[in-house]
Amino acid sequence: MKKVSVLVAVVLVLSILLCACGGGGNKLVGTWMGSKDGVAVTFIFNDDGTGIMTAMIVSVPFTYTAENGVLKITADESMADLADFNDTPYKVDGDTLILGGGEETFELTRYESK
Repeated sequence: MKKVSVLVAVVLVLSILLCACGGGGNKLVGTWMGSKDGVAVTFIFNDDGTGIMTAMIVSVPFTYTAENGVLKITADESMADLADFNDTPYKVDGDTLILGGGEETFELTRYESK
């Protein structure tokens, strides 16, 4: 019985350590702000693959996946502006999110509330 208790304790400690390390996690998670065509745009990416894009006074919920440097956004309702960001290359460089590639890029800055 003592061996089982020790084994359970070791497994719990390893689980806690692995969760604490996190493996880098999803770098998109958070609030990002920028401007597109003179309009302030905010993206909020949640850890569960959902988010909200706000431009002017309109907020549109969406779901997303980010794999192999490609961001795929699906709006929960029809929104032409989000189509610009479906299947688009992306890169997170510190506190800068770069959407698009080549000459057509859109940069957003990570927002941290104080």
